[in-house]
Amino acid sequence: MRIAVLGRTKVFYNVIDVLERSQNEIVLIGTCKEAEGYKVKASDFEQAAKRRNIPFFCSANINSKETIDLLQSVNADIAVSMNWLTLIGAEAINCFKYGILNAHPGDLPRYRGNACPNWALLNGENKIGVAIHFMNPEKLDDGEIARKEYIKIREDTYLSDIYRELETLIPQMFGRVIADIKNGMLMPQKQQGEALRCYPRKPCDSRIDWDRPCDYISKLVRASGKPFQPAYTYIEERK
Repeated sequence: MRIAVLGRTKVFYNVIDVLERSQNEIVLIGTCKEAEGYKVKASDFEQAAKRRNIPFFCSANINSKETIDLLQSVNADIAVSMNWLTLIGAEAINCFKYGILNAHPGDLPRYRGNACPNWALLNGENKIGVAIHFMNPEKLDDGEIARKEYIKIREDTYLSDIYRELETLIPQMFGRVIADIKNGMLMPQKQQGEALRCYPRKPCDSRIDWDRPCDYISKLVRASGKPFQPAYTYIEERK
C-alpha cells in the first residue's frame, strides 16, 4: 500500500520503518516544526524523506492549495498521522482513497485533546486507551475507531513509562490496521460516549501544592516529567 506520513514526535517517527517492513511504500513525508524538548525534529523527518528520495514538506498549513496539490501528486492510498498542529480539512483527507488514520494516546471518545496520558494519571485511571481512528474533517480526535488497545496503569507507573511503551505500541497498531485494510478485514467502530476535553499541560501545572492530599501529589509527580515539565517545588515560598 502507498502511504503518506504526516506528523511529529519520536513515537510517530518509528512508524515509518514499521510500515515499510510490512511491504508498504512510503511515498511522502510531511511534518510541522517540533515543540520544545522533542527528541525527533523536523530535520530528522526531512532526512528520512531524502534517504527514500520522496517528497517532503514542513508546514502546519496542510489545507493550503500548494500542500493539497502535493498530497494529490503522490497518489497515496492512505495517510497516517499523529500530533499534527492544525485541524485537517476535507480536501486534504479526500486526497487519499482510504482517508487519514490518526494515532491518539487517549481512551476515545472520553479523552480527547492534549496531554491525555497526563490527565489519565491525574484522574486515577487504571488504564490508558490508545486509539487509531479515521479522521473527520475539521474535528479534533473524531472519527470511526479502527483499533484500540490499552496500557495498564499501576501505582508506580510514571509518564515516562507510558511514552516509552507508546514508542513501540503505536507503530505496531498502525501496522495492524494497515494490514487489516489490505486484507479487507477492518471493521471500524463509531465513537460512543461522553467526551472529556483535555487541555495542554503548562509548566506551572507541575508545581506541587503541599496542601493537597498525599495521593494527589503522588499522581502529580507521576503525571509530570519527561517528555514534559517535571513536578517541582521551592525550598522557600516565592513572593
